[in-house]
Amino acid sequence: MSLKQSECSSKSRLADDDTNTVLAIGPHPDDVELGCFGTLAAYANHGHQVHILVMTDGSRGGDPEKRREECLQSAALIGAEVHFAGILDCHVADSFETIDMIETLLRQVKPRVVFGPSGKDAHQDHRNTALATVSAARKFPDQVLVYQTPSTTTDFTPTFHVDVTDYYHIKEEAVRIHTSQSEKYYAATSAVEALAKYRGFYLGSAKGYVEAFEVTRSVRRWRR
Repeated sequence: MSLKQSECSSKSRLADDDTNTVLAIGPHPDDVELGCFGTLAAYANHGHQVHILVMTDGSRGGDPEKRREECLQSAALIGAEVHFAGILDCHVADSFETIDMIETLLRQVKPRVVFGPSGKDAHQDHRNTALATVSAARKFPDQVLVYQTPSTTTDFTPTFHVDVTDYYHIKEEAVRIHTSQSEKYYAATSAVEALAKYRGFYLGSAKGYVEAFEVTRSVRRWRR
């Protein structure tokens, strides 16, 4: 299998020596938007290069070409570059091929932070993507953070939280772009907002929006 790389949007990024790269991995075309898009918007706003890897074509949830276009449109909101693995929906395996695919992209873009789905999930594509991500990211990034999606189970226990209040409107717009999923309960604005507010309440904020993560890997490197 080979990765198909999209054209980047023309949004400018800060060009300085401190610019880092982050990679978000989604089993389906809308998972990153639901799980960590506010955080990605914050990274992009602070001059970081953002890459998104979509593992499947999303064909079980709609026309794959439409879903691909929706993904590109939402990524363009933050100037992210999208990579498509092209695996048939519901066929992600925790295999050498999947691990190698992710590891190849890690070597290519060299992210400092990787976001991936939780292995505590009812959907096999999410579980297997999570397992493959852990294996592929065993050496490269300083941080591997696991996000929550609608199919994540109640075993999800986040210990890392990001205040995305200033970027929540971008997350909401990104989710709305996925019109092919508009009939799904979890794509409703009220559902997306409710989870972000709940995480905000957890941190003692009555007005803020928060995205929550489990930490799979975290390394602190001091500069000399």
